Amino acid sequence: VVSLVTFSVKHVDGRIFVQLGKLEGRKLSACCRLPGGKLEKGELPVDAVGRLLKTKLSLLGPDGIDFVSLRQQTDIKKSEKYDVCTKYMKTVCDISFSQVVQAPMCRSEGTPKGKPQHDPSLDLSSAYCVLDCSSGGTKIEFFGWVTAQEFDTLSTNGDDVILSW
Repeated sequence: VVSLVTFSVKHVDGRIFVQLGKLEGRKLSACCRLPGGKLEKGELPVDAVGRLLKTKLSLLGPDGIDFVSLRQQTDIKKSEKYDVCTKYMKTVCDISFSQVVQAPMCRSEGTPKGKPQHDPSLDLSSAYCVLDCSSGGTKIEFFGWVTAQEFDTLSTNGDDVILSW
């Protein structure tokens, strides 16, 4: 059993804030998912919400965040890391966001020859780049705003699309 807090951050224009991937050392991996993290030992979900907003999601800044609700969700699926069936107990924090994200942007300069072109209807021209300080400076995470339809597409089979960006 893994206990997590995830954030469903919706902008006033309807887009959803998602993690698009990460760079650990020299390994780039794609994953379109709601941002969040594991609870620390003995930590309550409400405390994890505060910790993650101050660390991993500090790019959202202290202003412009309106908490909508907290809800529980349980998922059972294969662990990506350990390749075993795992039960994920999630606390989902629904947030409405109306400000500008405070983080550096990285932009795509086009698709290199030989790489698959991504769906032109998906706007993956830029992402926010955030250094994960808890990793000792070895991990950079990428975030962006997508529509609900883009999230559905990218979170189910969009790794190649994200990596081609």
